[in-house]
Amino acid sequence: EFWEKRLLDYVRVFDGRLEGRDYLMGPELTVADIALFPPASLRMPLIEKAGGCDNFLRWFKTMSARPGVQKGLKLA
Repeated sequence: EFWEKRLLDYVRVFDGRLEGRDYLMGPELTVADIALFPPASLRMPLIEKAGGCDNFLRWFKTMSARPGVQKGLKLA
């Protein structure tokens, strides 16, 4: 429970950072987005259940739709 709360606290920080932005650092994809996607995808059920992170969920959907991510997911 402690680690779940801590994860959700970080997700809320990212959610705030993503307000008005396509990606974490602005309008373009950066290594920050690429690094965050794998752990986010593993914990997405918890994040969705918690609710209230619309910017983060939008970012995740955008990242999931990228051709390179789709290709990587097929390899995993």
